[in-house]
Amino acid sequence: MKPVRPWEELSLPPSATLIDARLQLHHALQPLAAFAGRCLTPKPDDSHRSLSWDPAVRALITEAAESGLRFELSFEDLELRARNGAKLSQHKLAGATLAELYSWAGDLALDAGTDPLSPPEYDLPDHEILRGSFSADALACAELGWWMQNADALIRGAVEQRPWPASEVRCWPHHFDLAVLFTVDRDAKGNDRTIGVGLSPGDDMHTLPYLYVAPWPRDHEAHRPEVSIGAWLSDGWLGVTLTSEDFSAAAGDDQAGTAARFVDGALDAVHQNLLAQAVPKD
Repeated sequence: MKPVRPWEELSLPPSATLIDARLQLHHALQPLAAFAGRCLTPKPDDSHRSLSWDPAVRALITEAAESGLRFELSFEDLELRARNGAKLSQHKLAGATLAELYSWAGDLALDAGTDPLSPPEYDLPDHEILRGSFSADALACAELGWWMQNADALIRGAVEQRPWPASEVRCWPHHFDLAVLFTVDRDAKGNDRTIGVGLSPGDDMHTLPYLYVAPWPRDHEAHRPEVSIGAWLSDGWLGVTLTSEDFSAAAGDDQAGTAARFVDGALDAVHQNLLAQAVPKD
């Protein structure tokens, strides 16, 4: 399997710097989700609030509203952008408070007198940006953008080469992961069996970026075939992951090949796990 675009070489800044950048960007993303929640047609699975990665502008982007307005978060230029046709508005992140970002996005998206955009109802990790302003390291933010660029190309390569129906490749603002969901088949009771493939920029399980392939439903008793790259995790969560640390150790000069071999091998292993799962009882 090959990514659909050339690979961006990753360097991995010091972990504390990368973690801080990830947390600040996660919060800076929320005005975009707030715009989508307010101005786009709601969908039952809440996917109207999700975003996609646009490799042309190297940013996470919302869908466009009926007016044509959409928003972007650039990891490399460290700015929020609003596009409406040829019209482009920008707001730099450095030194900006979250209140200023919500206000800026709301002023562009909403009619005068409308209630302002507000933070989401879901919980986000605590960070000093909630009490101060954006101050993340620019190189660490750019590195996270390269992770997103690579993961988007990698996931789209898997979609092209696997036979299963696939969802859109989306970034979910509550978790901040970029992922696709394959529908593999249905179990004896007619429930979809799926495999998720994605990138998490870091979370409580692994604080640094990692790739993952995970089955649904989860059956911790079903056979878990060995994988040559990455490792199975089964503590509450079930799936195969390739952490930043393991990726750096395994990749050498072939980061793209290592990542592609991981996704290929993990997809095969997780598919076998699904096929080995017990038939659900009535």
